[in-house]
Amino acid sequence: MNIANPREAMAAMADAVLMKAGICPDNPHPLAEQLADRTFAQLAEYAGEMTIIEQGRRPSSERAVMGLGLSRSDFGMILGGSFRHLASRRYSEFADHLPLCAPLPVRDFDPVEFPDVMAEQDLELIGEGGEYTSSSLVSYGPVSSRLQTYGHVINISRHLIVSDDIQLVNNLFAQFGSSAARVENRLVFESLEANPNMQDSAPLFHADLGNITIDPLTAASLASATGMLRRQPLLRGEPANNKARFLVVSPDLEIIAKGLNKDHDAGLEIVASPYIKDGRWYLMADPEVSPVIHRMILQPGSSAVDRNRSPIDVEPAPKDISYDGLRLKVRADIGPVVTGRIGIVRGGEA
Repeated sequence: MNIANPREAMAAMADAVLMKAGICPDNPHPLAEQLADRTFAQLAEYAGEMTIIEQGRRPSSERAVMGLGLSRSDFGMILGGSFRHLASRRYSEFADHLPLCAPLPVRDFDPVEFPDVMAEQDLELIGEGGEYTSSSLVSYGPVSSRLQTYGHVINISRHLIVSDDIQLVNNLFAQFGSSAARVENRLVFESLEANPNMQDSAPLFHADLGNITIDPLTAASLASATGMLRRQPLLRGEPANNKARFLVVSPDLEIIAKGLNKDHDAGLEIVASPYIKDGRWYLMADPEVSPVIHRMILQPGSSAVDRNRSPIDVEPAPKDISYDGLRLKVRADIGPVVTGRIGIVRGGEA
């Protein structure tokens, strides 16, 4: 393989751009390491050479070769994929709310309904030769939500490409990853703080439902909330028996929560968010057992869903013939929604 061959260079370019950012891809192209030493301008020139091969003619100015490369959609897709990797990695570092959410793959941006469905009966003892009893599913009116798109167009000037300021460009796209995590984090906790009405038209938290206490966070109130989580009634009144998994707190309670967790060997995972009211705390079960929050993930295909999948994509933006450079569109499709009250207890002042 020859790096002077534009086709080979294009095939290795995605791995090379990751290497330029200090990321070693799995099973990189054999030419990627060599290509990673080239500047962004030289990478664009390789893409431009592909256009020359396809069109069968060379521009009169060699400077125009880079412009041909910058105008190619596949060049933009290659860079976009690499920058998406950077943004997604930063997203994962900032998205503290992910363990609290159950994943829900959706195929499009249409509204999604979340009915509350339960069986009328529990399992019953069947004696030898006994008859099985039957019951129907009970469904309450649905909660509805949909994915929303957050985005921005980034203009990368020819001057910036020529200067090959890789760290500046990498940091820029990584910042969009932390931005997406903050947006999703805010939506998750604003939803809990709003105490919305659920499928049965009753609020998410209410004293009559056994999932709220006004006590501040102490060892005693944490022990009480643990018991409340175990005793939360299901449809027919039997206790849910959910184990506490997460202690979610406002920033002013983070150190207190960590101290309680350590001192009492509670085995909880501590999550803090600036979008929670001071003095407020939540005790939550594992979302795989008793989901309270679903996080919609755009997944048009039928492949297995990754619960921690980043909502971010980076792709070529619509062309602007007046702009001399590369335009990329950063998009995050985000849709958290509160879908149930079994598996969470709220503490602190109302």
